[in-house]
Amino acid sequence: LEAMRLAPRAPRLFAARTFYEDLVHEAPALLENPYIATKAAATQLVRLFTASYLGGVVLGNFFQVYGPGDDPGNVLSYAARELKAGRAPLFGSGRGLRDWIYVTDAAAAVLACLASPSAPCASYDIGSGELRSIR
Repeated sequence: LEAMRLAPRAPRLFAARTFYEDLVHEAPALLENPYIATKAAATQLVRLFTASYLGGVVLGNFFQVYGPGDDPGNVLSYAARELKAGRAPLFGSGRGLRDWIYVTDAAAAVLACLASPSAPCASYDIGSGELRSIR
């Protein structure tokens, strides 16, 4: 980051966030999850960095990205394995909703965010805009 700050033409940077960060004030127990805690800390560091960085920073708030290379423990990978094996996947109530976005669409959104003219530290939500149940 320091090298980028000193570059003759400071590049625009992209930093990924998670939607869980926005829920921490409502549910502080979320910070007990190391993934959420480190993402929240990283976002705070990025915001501090932008105070003296001339290249501009984009914070991308990702929702539920899916596609090839997913972690085998993710719900869609689990469902695909179960269906491929001829078994019905077991889910919870199905009431939980997520904004699912395919990985190539998420990548296109990152590029669009980086290309957009905005404030020195802009924040964008990256999702499909539609909430859907895993069912």
